[in-house]
Amino acid sequence: MSLKPLLALLVLVGMLAGCASPPPPLPDTPQRRELMERMFAKSTIMLSFKELEARAAAEPGEPKRQVSADEALAKHKQQMNVDLPAAYWQQRRANLAQLIDARAKGEAVGLAAYKEKYFEQLSQAPTPMLAALANAPRMDALPEFPLVLPNDHQLSYFYLMTVAEETFWEIEQFYQHMADLDAQYGVCALYPGCYRPDFRTAKPRLPPPD
Repeated sequence: MSLKPLLALLVLVGMLAGCASPPPPLPDTPQRRELMERMFAKSTIMLSFKELEARAAAEPGEPKRQVSADEALAKHKQQMNVDLPAAYWQQRRANLAQLIDARAKGEAVGLAAYKEKYFEQLSQAPTPMLAALANAPRMDALPEFPLVLPNDHQLSYFYLMTVAEETFWEIEQFYQHMADLDAQYGVCALYPGCYRPDFRTAKPRLPPPD
């Protein structure tokens, strides 16, 4: 066979493989569901949450994964160290509360979507494989792991992208509202890390609320 027909055949095979449907899920049972829940608790995203929370609990200066609007405002006041009217701080707190609420909702949507896709992968694995991984201190150390979750990193990326998509508009609004607020009270003359009207091209140096 000449080279050109061979390449065409390889491309066709690749296209057919890419379009192939995933294997059907195995029957759902309480035992399998319990094993999946235990595996999900050790998933990349859930472990990262636990690590952030443990680090924040162990080190007082470490930022928390989730903070309240009052905690965020107190931190901003300390960092900015400027004298501004109470009305400014009240509005800043309201803006922070709205952002924190939007991020929490976006994170919940992302986590639900991530879990659904995670369980779709697990539902195709035989029960003995699920049991081995659920009982392992480190799932990724077992040879079964890449067989059951071949796209673990892609699933984590999917979670992050879902959260970003869910919160993009609210973050844009937050920057706009803060730029308007800082302009109204002349904050840029007092604090170089203020929010500016050109926030899309000149990122403020103020850290995020968490």
